[in-house]
Amino acid sequence: MNNLSSLQPQEEVPRQSDGTHYFDYSSSNSKENLLSIETSTVLNEQWIMDYFGNDYSIAIPILQLFIEEMLPEINLLETVLQKQGVTDLRKRVHKINPSFKMVGQTALASALTDLENACISFEDIDELKFKIKKIQVQAEVIKPLVIRQLNSISKLA
Repeated sequence: MNNLSSLQPQEEVPRQSDGTHYFDYSSSNSKENLLSIETSTVLNEQWIMDYFGNDYSIAIPILQLFIEEMLPEINLLETVLQKQGVTDLRKRVHKINPSFKMVGQTALASALTDLENACISFEDIDELKFKIKKIQVQAEVIKPLVIRQLNSISKLA
């Protein structure tokens, strides 16, 4: 099992001008390095316009539900794998994945899709656990950013 407590952001390297940054993480105890974990530093105003038609009254409760219900689901994934098995893990991931797309977190949605596909092809349990840990790290990085975006949008509403 990977020791994620030793993960430290090494450097922030802007790679796009749209507010997206890539953070590099490393852990000497992991099978692979957790590299290029993508996260948005802000949820772009364009995302609100595109997805919600610039309707903050819809965006605010969606972000609140995402923070209160979907982000905690990420922490339960390994427990689901251990107690209920790969099939139930796949179902859980399939259920929560659209929420990440809905709030503009496409990198996490992509990682969840990868995990779901890994459940279908039934990769090694350790590999599934590694993918879960990587997703958990990404979720922890984006959580304060999503909260900040919710606070910003709430002031505009």
